[in-house]
Amino acid sequence: MQNILFTAFLVLTDALLIVPLAFTPYVTRKTELFGVSVPMLESNHPRLRSLRASYRNQMLLFGLALLLSTIILALISPAWSNISLFVWLGTIAVYLVISFALYLPKHRAMKQIKQSELWQDDHHTAVVTASIEAPSKDTASPAWLLLFPLVIGLGAILLVAIWPQIPDQVPVHFDLSGQPDQYVPKGPKVYLPMLIIEVFIALVFSGVFFMIRIAKRQIDSAQPIESLHRSQRYRHLSSILMILLGLVTIVFMQLLQLYTFLGDSDISMVMLATLVFMVIVFIVIIVAMFYIGQGGSRLPLRSGRIESEINYDDDRFWKLGLFYFNKDDPAVFVEKRFGIGWTNNYARPATWTIIAVFSIAILVLLVAIFALVG
Repeated sequence: MQNILFTAFLVLTDALLIVPLAFTPYVTRKTELFGVSVPMLESNHPRLRSLRASYRNQMLLFGLALLLSTIILALISPAWSNISLFVWLGTIAVYLVISFALYLPKHRAMKQIKQSELWQDDHHTAVVTASIEAPSKDTASPAWLLLFPLVIGLGAILLVAIWPQIPDQVPVHFDLSGQPDQYVPKGPKVYLPMLIIEVFIALVFSGVFFMIRIAKRQIDSAQPIESLHRSQRYRHLSSILMILLGLVTIVFMQLLQLYTFLGDSDISMVMLATLVFMVIVFIVIIVAMFYIGQGGSRLPLRSGRIESEINYDDDRFWKLGLFYFNKDDPAVFVEKRFGIGWTNNYARPATWTIIAVFSIAILVLLVAIFALVG
C-alpha cells in the first residue's frame, strides 16, 4: 500500500511539473511569446500559433516519457530504494534541461519572425505613462499576514494540550516502505524541527506577498486601461492565494505531525493525506494559472477593445527572454516574460543581496534541523 501511494505521489509530482511547463506559452501575456515582445494585434498570428502548439506538443511528449519512466521504476523497484529514488530525481532534472533546450530554438525563431515581419519598427512601439496609485495598494492588506503567527501559535497550544498523550519514543523518520526507522525521546527534538519549518514557510510566503506588493507594474500600451485593471486584480488574487497556500500548508504539516505523535506508526494514512493535499494544490494551481494568466492576461476584459497595436519593446534588457538586466530600472522585481509570477532585475545589487540572504537562510534551516534530529 505504501509503495503504491509513494508511486502515485511521484507521478503526481511529475504531472505538477509537466502541465504548467507545457502550457506556459498559452498563459503568458499575448504581447510576449518565448521571451520576445510582439504587437497585440499580431498575437494570434499563424506562425505564433504554430510555435505555441509545437512547444506544447513536444513538452507533453517528453512529459509522457517522464511519467512512463516513473512507472517503470516503480515496477522494477517496487520498494523504491534510494538508488531508484535518485534515478527518479535524475529524470526530473533531465526533463527540466529538455524544457530549456526546447525553449531556446523557439526564442530564436520568435526573434527571427519579429524581424522578418518588421514588428520592431518604430511605429509598432510606444511607452504608456499614467498617473496611477502605487502597486502596493493592489494587494490584500498586510494585516492578513498576522494569521501566520496565529496559526503557528494555535498549533503550539494544541501540541501542549496533547503532550501527556504522546509516547516516550516518537518516530521522526520513515524508510521508503513507510516503516519508522528512527525514534527520539519525547522532548525538544520532537517539536522544534517542525516548528522551525513552519516559521520558515510563513516567512517565505510573507516575503512573496511583499514581493507582489512592491513589484513593478506592467501595463500593455495596446490596452492601457484594461491592462491596469487586470494587473490590479492579478496582484490582489495572487496575494490572497499566497496567504491561503501558506496557511493551508502550515495547518496540513501540523496535522501530520500530531498524527505521527499520537503513536500510530502506520505511515499509509500520512502518505494518502499528502497525496490528497497535493491533488488539491495541483488543481488550484492549474485553475488559477489558466483563469488568471501571467499579469492577469486571461482575466475577462471590461470592454474587450484593443485601443491600438503599439506595445513597448524592451527586448534588449531580457537575456534569452528569461533574465532581466536593466541598471536604469529601479525595480527589483518584474513580471516574468515566460511563465507565471515574477523574477528579479539582475542588474540591481539588491537582487543579489536577497538571493544571498535566502540561500544562507536555507542553509541555516537545514543545519538546525539536522542538528536537532541528529
